[in-house]
Amino acid sequence: MTDAAGAGGSAAAAGLAIGEVQRRAALRFVVLIGVVSLFADLTYEGARSITGPYLAVLGASATAVGVVTGVGELLGYSLRLVSGRLSDRLRAFWPVPSSGTSSR
Repeated sequence: MTDAAGAGGSAAAAGLAIGEVQRRAALRFVVLIGVVSLFADLTYEGARSITGPYLAVLGASATAVGVVTGVGELLGYSLRLVSGRLSDRLRAFWPVPSSGTSSR
């Protein structure tokens, strides 16, 4: 009886170790995705912040810069709305946002 209890205790300890390994792997993955997202946001926001001055250097008026920026924002938010509704309707919560992210 002690052998069975000992084996059961050993199996439970092994299961705990496997669960701990999976938990650490999941945490490592989440942190890695967060770091990748940080660098992607830095790149995107950095490039986006120079759009106005770059257009001005090219000779665009303030009105043209405002229109280009406004249309860009409108398109971005419109695509988010459409893709969100499409994702909800298709119940495809990962493929739709992933296709949008990969098309950048």
